[in-house]
Amino acid sequence: KEPVLVNDKELMTYDELPIFYDNKMTVVGKDAPDPFVMRYNGYYYLYATNGSQFLYGFKSTDLYNWELVDNGELNPGYVYDYSYDFGGPTASTPYAPEVIYHNGKFYMISSPSGQGHFIMESESPEGPFVAVTENIGLSIDGHHFIDGKDEKIYLFTAGSSGLRGYEVEDDMYTVKIENGKVSQTTYLKCMVGAWTEGPYMLQRNGNYYLTYTGTHFLSPSYRVHYAFGDKDTAVNKASGIKEQDTLLLSTTDDFKGLGHSSTVLGPDMDSYYIVYHNLDKSSRRN
Repeated sequence: KEPVLVNDKELMTYDELPIFYDNKMTVVGKDAPDPFVMRYNGYYYLYATNGSQFLYGFKSTDLYNWELVDNGELNPGYVYDYSYDFGGPTASTPYAPEVIYHNGKFYMISSPSGQGHFIMESESPEGPFVAVTENIGLSIDGHHFIDGKDEKIYLFTAGSSGLRGYEVEDDMYTVKIENGKVSQTTYLKCMVGAWTEGPYMLQRNGNYYLTYTGTHFLSPSYRVHYAFGDKDTAVNKASGIKEQDTLLLSTTDDFKGLGHSSTVLGPDMDSYYIVYHNLDKSSRRN
């Protein structure tokens, strides 16, 4: 009836617990560059860039302990395989895969060696995914966002001239045309260095939080920034999504860089977690 506030000294004591900082995940011995995590039906699904012509999928119930998926059709752990999908890309490595659920299906977007994008589709987050488009272009690091206000679908991409957002049709890839013009927004103020990548849009309480990464994944200044737009703005209004500050940055002496993040609602249904990769001493991203 009469709540007692915790004093600042006690809060500061608990704030020093090492588990808050020592949070590196081991994903069944696999590298996980450009990690993307989605939450669906009590599980978390992790997808990441792979060095070959297939994509791994991992799942977890707690965001810490992970196992490889097994859809029974592809090799254990695979959610997408070039040799299985005759309608997809035939060369290059799939970069930065992301998956979104829409109208009863799961859509994956991935960029083969950063040369445009393919859209893949599946009945399950564990795959197998099959390409439903040819290369649609649009640079690199595709990210889908469905606005909770009006259900409009946006496709964000990265590039040297800043992040771009396209309003797309229900098929998740056809860019809308309005008044004879492509529905495109360029976020010129949301940039980190000469090259900005890894866009991710989170909507919470109607407000917009856009994270993105720069400068270069081999640079010690590789970091994550964020921009904010309140509920009264629109996703396709660049001036309403305003750059704020650096969100993630490492300052340890032997560190090379961190970046390319995604954000996901935690198991407590209240906290949000940001997932990103590190570049270790051996130049592995995990």
